[in-house]
Amino acid sequence: MTLTALMDALRDSPAFQHKQDIAPMLRDLEAAHGAVPVGDDCAVLADGDGYLLFAIEGFLNGFVARDPDFAGYCGVMVNVSDIYAMGGRPTAVVDALWSAGADQADAIMAGLRRAAGKYQVPVVGGHSNAHNDRAQLSVAIIGR
Repeated sequence: MTLTALMDALRDSPAFQHKQDIAPMLRDLEAAHGAVPVGDDCAVLADGDGYLLFAIEGFLNGFVARDPDFAGYCGVMVNVSDIYAMGGRPTAVVDALWSAGADQADAIMAGLRRAAGKYQVPVVGGHSNAHNDRAQLSVAIIGR
């Protein structure tokens, strides 16, 4: 594959297409109460003696269905990465998890727990519902 073909394939991929959805949504938001202008990695809020960092990631249903354990792992991993990308350190993670039964939820939670241990950031709570028609996952993080 040539470099040009690779660049075209990446530019046309769903992952890059989804990133293009961010700009129009952020255009209407304004920084308020000491917030650093909106960025892609996470929100940065001045809180007196430093900065509070807040990030969230939602995962595509197909990804969660194909590999629920890895989706759970990625929920922590990508959020920790976003905090580090802003020069911070992670404090805690929460999840929002919908599933079609306990087995699906268990697989996602196993990945969350494994990544939380690896990256040394606790999962301190969240929301769950095991009566949905499919698995869906969002994970949020705070840091300083």
